[in-house]
Amino acid sequence: MSREFFSGERKEKPKIISRRLISEADLHQYFSRIIAEDKRLKPEQVDEMANTLTKKRLSEAADLNRNYFGAFEGNKLVGFGSLVINKVGNYRYGDLDTLEVDPDYRGKGVADSLTDARLEFARQNGCERVNTEVDVDNQKGMITKFKNGFILYDYDIVLNRFIFTKQLKTEMNFDRKQGPLGELKEISLADLEGICDLLTKGYSGIDIKNIGDVDDPDTNKWVLIFESSRK
Repeated sequence: MSREFFSGERKEKPKIISRRLISEADLHQYFSRIIAEDKRLKPEQVDEMANTLTKKRLSEAADLNRNYFGAFEGNKLVGFGSLVINKVGNYRYGDLDTLEVDPDYRGKGVADSLTDARLEFARQNGCERVNTEVDVDNQKGMITKFKNGFILYDYDIVLNRFIFTKQLKTEMNFDRKQGPLGELKEISLADLEGICDLLTKGYSGIDIKNIGDVDDPDTNKWVLIFESSRK
């Protein structure tokens, strides 16, 4: 078969670039997307409110603790997220927030690109670690966090979310490339009581796997892997 045949069949993955939003055009896209989620608003109302928020943002100090990021294919915004930088004395840490990806671009590396951009910005701005939260039934969100080097270290009983953290300036107490350093335990994602018990005993969640269909959201079909390496 000719090379032309294969080149005609090949589908290239979209080139996604994530960056901090500082220009008026980028910020307007971001706020328009956020506001448009309120279906009660008319397009002209969305545009007016986005203009107001964009002008407010551009008039604020450059070192604000909340930073907005967008993932772009060309000039098209295909995903967005934010990073909050907190200061406690001389100690800085970040919180990842508001991750959204266009349905047509899910599974194409947009979430990873946004995570990488925010982690790098946090690192460059002196953060020791970055935290984030994932709903207990969001298995794909957990996969992304584990793949990006986060560990599960706490559970928010009020919001029913797991809390993840990633150290930026020091190594974690385990290294997935070198293998486990502590005892490993597997537990069903549906067993929240058992998970909380492991967390109180010094275990950290380091990975997740499915025992059936990877697209099955049933928490009974997923298993978390914990390691007793946290100090």
